[in-house]
Amino acid sequence: MRNHGTWHEHDSAPHSPYAGLFSVLMLNSRRKGTVSLVGHLDSTEEGARRLIDDYVAAVGRGVGARPDRGQEEEPWLQSEAAVQETAPASFKAKAAYLRKRFTDRQITAVHDHLSRETDGDVDGSLWLVSYGGKVNTVPAGATAVAQRDSILKAVYMNSWEARRGNPEACLAWVRDLYRSVYADSGGVPVPGTVSDGSFINYPDTDLADPALNTSGTAWHTLYYKDNYPRLQRVKARWDPRDEFRHALSIRPPE
Repeated sequence: MRNHGTWHEHDSAPHSPYAGLFSVLMLNSRRKGTVSLVGHLDSTEEGARRLIDDYVAAVGRGVGARPDRGQEEEPWLQSEAAVQETAPASFKAKAAYLRKRFTDRQITAVHDHLSRETDGDVDGSLWLVSYGGKVNTVPAGATAVAQRDSILKAVYMNSWEARRGNPEACLAWVRDLYRSVYADSGGVPVPGTVSDGSFINYPDTDLADPALNTSGTAWHTLYYKDNYPRLQRVKARWDPRDEFRHALSIRPPE
């Protein structure tokens, strides 16, 4: 985790030779039993194979486990259009942006949580998704999304089948992991040196719950930062009666 985060600190710039790389470090609970690094890079890029080899070597440097590795080439359209079907299931996802790698304390919290023995069907994951590149060339106020200097996106998740499993235990697992990682900032990724709030496309009502968000930072600040007042004005113009709403929708201005 430390190698992976440090690498992204140095190689996520818009004009980096790795700007076209997409990868996900999948950190799974002990019950799943695997840690995977998956991704893709346009093979027509100059030195693409060397770039991948150097990236994998950097992430694995000093790690005792010897990894299994597989690699294949396929047409761009085929790779982008691929859809993996899975059985229907309920799930909970929580997210955060990272401006820098996790601190050593946070890495310890993740390790302790993922390596812990669990009962039943509790087998959640933390995915660290590559970010940065051209995304970070857009001004923070140009769109609704204000996070424009992040290097990674963290996704905390757990799922359970509708007819079996323990929803309460699965929810408790992912909430406890999230709260442990952000224990220094009230249980949520308050914008700061390392974190920069959360990703609205994984709407998480826990961020609006004062029992789970004790930071004093409002849920809409975690998602939209300084853009929220402007979004409220848009809401007032186009939906003054608040017809279109949900638990984390833009609130009309008071």
